[in-house]
Amino acid sequence: MPWRRGFMPRQVWNYRIAVQTVSAARNPSTRFCYLRYARQFVPWIRYLKRRLGRVPLVIEVNSFGAQQYGIVASIEARAFALADVVVCVSETLREEICTKLGARLADKVVVIPNGVDLDRFERSGKNERPSLENVNIGYVGTLKADYGIETIIQGMSLLNEAGIKAILHIVGEGPQRRRLEQLAQTMSYIKFRGAVSFDRIPEILQTFDMLVYSTTARNLFQSPIKIYEYMAASRPIIAMRTPAIEQLIQDGVSGILVPLGSAAAVAEAVQRISSLPDRGDIMGKTARQVVEKHSWTARIALLLDALRRRGYSV
Repeated sequence: MPWRRGFMPRQVWNYRIAVQTVSAARNPSTRFCYLRYARQFVPWIRYLKRRLGRVPLVIEVNSFGAQQYGIVASIEARAFALADVVVCVSETLREEICTKLGARLADKVVVIPNGVDLDRFERSGKNERPSLENVNIGYVGTLKADYGIETIIQGMSLLNEAGIKAILHIVGEGPQRRRLEQLAQTMSYIKFRGAVSFDRIPEILQTFDMLVYSTTARNLFQSPIKIYEYMAASRPIIAMRTPAIEQLIQDGVSGILVPLGSAAAVAEAVQRISSLPDRGDIMGKTARQVVEKHSWTARIALLLDALRRRGYSV
C-alpha cells in the first residue's frame, strides 16, 4: 500500500489521484466531486478545487487531524474552506469541526450519517444460524485500538464463568489482532476468523445469533457503517451507547444498548437476548425496518439537496 512506503511516494500517489479526478470531472455528466478527507491529501485539495472549475467540491469528514494534533488545525481549516460542502457523518463531528477549526465553517457543514447498501443483503438470501448448542456472537470489522474489542472479550469471560455456552467470532484484521489474540489466548470460546471478502459480509453477518458493536469514548464522533450493516442483517444487536447509536437503536426494541466499557453489561445483554422466546428475532426484524430509511440512495438525496440550497444545479 502507498501509505506504507513513506511520505513522498504517498504524495506521488495522491497527485495521480488528483489528476485522474480532474480528468473524470471533465465529463459533462459530472454533477459534483466527492472526496473523503485524509490528512495526507491536504496538499492537493487546492489544486483539485482550482482545476474542477464549476464542478462543486464536496469533502466528507469521518475524522480529522486536529482532533488529536491541534497544530494542524489552521491547515485543515484552510483545506475545508476550499470545499463547497463539508459533509460530517455525525452531529458530534460537526460540533468538533466548528470548535477546533472555527465557526466560520458552520455555513458549509452539513451532517449526513453513513448508510448501507440494502440490496447487498437482499441478494445474499437468508442464512441459517449455527448450531443451537452454543450462542454464536459476531463482531465483524477492523481490529484497531480504541475500538473497545477488549471489553467484548472480557464480557465473554464473564459468560464463561457463569456457565453460559457462548462463542465470540471475531471477523476481521487490523493492527490490534496480535494483542487481542494474546488477551484471549486461554479462551477457547474466542475465535479469530480473519478477514473475509467484502461481498461475503451480508452472508457472514446473517449466520450469527447476535451481533456486537463496541467503541470507546475517543470515538464518540463516529457514524459506524458496521452498525448499519448489522441492522440490515436482521440480527439482534448489542451496541455500546454513543450519540450516533442512540439515534439508530431504541434500547430493548431494535437492539440492546450498553454503557461504554462495561463487560458486565455486555454479558448481561447476551443472556437477555438468549433468554427471549424468539432469541431476538423480533429485535432483528425491527432493526432492519429502521435501517431501510438509511440507504445510500437516501444519503445521496440529502447531499443533492444541500448542494441545491447552495445554488448548484445538480
